[in-house]
Amino acid sequence: EQDDIQDLTLQCDAYPEINEVMETYHNALAENDEEIIKKYLLYVNENELVNIAVKSDYVESYNDLHCYTQEGFEEGSYYVYVSYQLKLTEFDTMIPGLIGLYYCPNEAGDYHIYRKADMSENVLDNYYSAYMKQEVQDLYNRVALEYNEVVDSNDDLKTFMNGFEELVTEEMVKMIAIRESSEALQASEMESASSETQSESATSEVVTETVKATTTVNVRSSDS
Repeated sequence: EQDDIQDLTLQCDAYPEINEVMETYHNALAENDEEIIKKYLLYVNENELVNIAVKSDYVESYNDLHCYTQEGFEEGSYYVYVSYQLKLTEFDTMIPGLIGLYYCPNEAGDYHIYRKADMSENVLDNYYSAYMKQEVQDLYNRVALEYNEVVDSNDDLKTFMNGFEELVTEEMVKMIAIRESSEALQASEMESASSETQSESATSEVVTETVKATTTVNVRSSDS
């Protein structure tokens, strides 16, 4: 029934405002701009931010973005397939890429970008129905073919891309370990500082009592 009222026709660059958002978001990914990333994504956790930070060290820019849209599951929403040419810092060759996203307003009318992990079960089921349309499959197949042609023509690039996710994971683990170690050290320092403050307070009380006692003794000595 959803297909009867939902237009799943694929349109290219039909909504300038969506193109602008997706360009801004992808620029933020390349530049590791957390503020913009958090503004546009519905939800992003700390480990995902680490993943983005690691990848941004290798990504120079996303270029030649095009947004292919279908009507989404909820009113005013869109499924957006963003195609791009990826420029890595280590290679001159542009690498074709494509990602499927959900662009949906909340009750206040503010739009956010949903990734697959953010979609509800109903939305995800509908998304896959839209994704399976021939036009979308043709788009994915075309980009996959272009990607393989580019990567297969450069052995160094192919080796790098084949190991890229593993490289990112390894660096993520290191960064998270450093972060957790730093947080543990800060917590330890705060605890130590708190203990020192309590110790100083106790010492101050002892010194005060001693001074009072000494003063009393001296006063009595002068009287005699």
